[in-house]
Amino acid sequence: MKVKKTERKSVVKSVGGGRMFDQCDWSGCTVKAGPSHFIHGKAYCPQHYHPALEKHFLEEFKAWDGKERPGRKFLNLFARYTEDLYFCRNQDIPGGLSKGRINDRIFDIKKTKFCVDFSIERHPYAWKNPLKMKEVRQDWRFNVKRKQLRLLREIVLWSPPKDGIEDDLEEYWDDFNGSL
Repeated sequence: MKVKKTERKSVVKSVGGGRMFDQCDWSGCTVKAGPSHFIHGKAYCPQHYHPALEKHFLEEFKAWDGKERPGRKFLNLFARYTEDLYFCRNQDIPGGLSKGRINDRIFDIKKTKFCVDFSIERHPYAWKNPLKMKEVRQDWRFNVKRKQLRLLREIVLWSPPKDGIEDDLEEYWDDFNGSL
């Protein structure tokens, strides 16, 4: 069955909130927006997505008084902006952080004049080898002016006991993985 071109356009436009191929919302731009280049209801072409994301993030940073935990909009923009900065530099975000981890798991978030300080609990090796997993708290600083994320400190909250049992557990884990 053939689908008419007009029907196809309406199906494509309904994907992802209904604005997949709208014109870029950047002033004066006539290019069509990219399929995943949306910032809180506004569509942007690939060329203007990062500048628009930066603009929206900086507006939210300026509006946040720093006294209360910021709202979901700020956290979403902060996570997306941080990840996008490193993506544009062709670098991995430091410490294995990701947009999702920043958006969903940070706590003790504070604002200084040019920085966002936050903490996150991490579980290294949780997916690779749960027997080596430890729980750590990391304190990070994102310098808004320098566009840089830096680990300030890492505190081990919990780690496996060092009493010889880990050798038995390691052997068990190796056997278990070998049977998969």
